[in-house]
Amino acid sequence: MRMNRVRRVTSPLKSLIAVAALAVVASCSTQADDTEFEAVVAVDVDNPALFAGYIDFETVVAGDLTFDSPYDYYILPTDGGEESLIRAKSPSGDDLALIVLRWNGQGWTRVAANDNCSSTGFDPCLTLTFDEGFYAVLVGTTDYLARRGDPRASYTLRVARVEPTIPTLDEGDMCGGQIRGVCADGLYCDYPDNECGAADVPGLCQRRPDACTQIFEPVCACGAIGTFPNACEAAAAGFDQAPCGFPPPGEFCGGPDDVQCPSGKSCDLSFYRSCGPELSGECVFKEARTCTTIYDPVCGCDGELYPNDCLRRAELVALDPSLEVKTDASGRDFCASK
Repeated sequence: MRMNRVRRVTSPLKSLIAVAALAVVASCSTQADDTEFEAVVAVDVDNPALFAGYIDFETVVAGDLTFDSPYDYYILPTDGGEESLIRAKSPSGDDLALIVLRWNGQGWTRVAANDNCSSTGFDPCLTLTFDEGFYAVLVGTTDYLARRGDPRASYTLRVARVEPTIPTLDEGDMCGGQIRGVCADGLYCDYPDNECGAADVPGLCQRRPDACTQIFEPVCACGAIGTFPNACEAAAAGFDQAPCGFPPPGEFCGGPDDVQCPSGKSCDLSFYRSCGPELSGECVFKEARTCTTIYDPVCGCDGELYPNDCLRRAELVALDPSLEVKTDASGRDFCASK
């Protein structure tokens, strides 16, 4: 990931971009994802906020806002189709806001705005699916944009691609086999004849038991290491009972033998909250999954930081309990050992 410090640039498009963007900001009322946010600033176009430059996916830029430069905006060219997370963060805890505009061939139109991802902080974020074209990503303080207040702040800004989400299946829905999606929290995939979807035979999403008997009848389970005291305990943990021994080809993956999935499927280890080469997962289709836009970062066993646990699970990655999220001096979050 690249980190760039804002360097004010001179562009032949600067005047056109500035006038069009500022006119939209001055006149529009915007609705944020989680909170009311209205841009009421009227900016003198003879003294516009400076065009800060171009931004690309997976590039982090940093800047400082002042009374002379009360907000920054960046031009994001895109080929379209990318679902992306746009996030601004202030290292000093300033209350920031984001506004995204799109060039329609004649001027800039507002797409979305946000001034708070959650109730626990002041960092704005937006999840958007871009069309082909040019977008302007504007960052400023909520105080300035909404109340003509203090514009001074430091910030980092990042545009990151979000992988397609995996559909969540409800109780009674078919699962496994060739079915695309995963059972919702509190459910598990119950395969017929306890064969773990052999020959792509689907199961049904069933509710996990709340309580089990103490009868000791140990069973193996689909995608799990070792045995459970009984089939009910396996289901309560989210696993269907399975024959003990070597797993059906193409259904299990990983483990000590590093079993690979067939073409088109990926090894799902997302249900683990530990790391290690002994983990055995289930071969699944990596599909779209609906996730919240709330920023509550976690660390995966691949060492990567994910904006929230749902997005980690969408990547089929196990949670690494030995890592925690830390923030560097520039305001960028990263995963590091506890």
